[in-house]
Amino acid sequence: MEIDGYAELVKLRPTEAEKKWMGENAAGLVAGLEVFDRYDLSGIEPLVTVLGDEINFFGDDVPYQALSRDELLAMAGGTRGGYYAVPRTVL
Repeated sequence: MEIDGYAELVKLRPTEAEKKWMGENAAGLVAGLEVFDRYDLSGIEPLVTVLGDEINFFGDDVPYQALSRDELLAMAGGTRGGYYAVPRTVL
């Protein structure tokens, strides 16, 4: 599968080896979607979002007083060196 166009859309600059790997894996993904060919989907409009058109994801661009760093850190479950402390997730 040719992936140069997709890579350009998402601003990737993969090596030739990475292109080969992506192409092989993308072909598998597309093959997995062929299950939908069994269904008559004519007349079904594609969704831009499952939440509907009335949702404003970004909200109004209105300035407001944000919490200070100290206020945010006071609400944290744990801190270390002025930052949030979270459990390690990668070994």
